[in-house]
Amino acid sequence: DDGRGIDAGREILSFQEGTIVSGFDDNDTGDISSLSSTQYGFGDTLSSNQWGAINGKKWIFDASSKGAQKYDWWAYVSARPRNIAFNYIVRAA
Repeated sequence: DDGRGIDAGREILSFQEGTIVSGFDDNDTGDISSLSSTQYGFGDTLSSNQWGAINGKKWIFDASSKGAQKYDWWAYVSARPRNIAFNYIVRAA
């Protein structure tokens, strides 16, 4: 940890969960309920029935409950890996 007090005593290549970073995207203020079908994710098409179940909502990961939670506002979530031990491998190479 280079003396920073982060991951002190952690063994190289040992497992560590990532850190969840989230926030709001103020560019998404509208509702997309008028769509009857859309592509979501990696090209998987949702039917109108499936789309209605998530209409106007985003699925985001809530680290406190370790599961997906449905929220009424538009948000984003990304994972920031905390694999500081990898730093030693890079420096050794």
